[in-house]
Amino acid sequence: MRVLEIYEGLRATNDLIAIMGDLNDSPGRDTLSPLLGEGSDLKDASEVEGFNFAGRPGTWGDGTAQGQN
Repeated sequence: MRVLEIYEGLRATNDLIAIMGDLNDSPGRDTLSPLLGEGSDLKDASEVEGFNFAGRPGTWGDGTAQGQN
């Protein structure tokens, strides 16, 4: 995954790096596993305590919970 290659290159000289964007393919696909899998120091921002979804827990469809099916 190209994003992971870029991240690893930057990590050698930077302490703070944000990877942002809609990186998922579709519901049920595990496209983020290369970035968030075992051994990774990256965190999904939506899993950080206190994160506020503002009623829209996803990006698929209209972003609402109902639209994530």
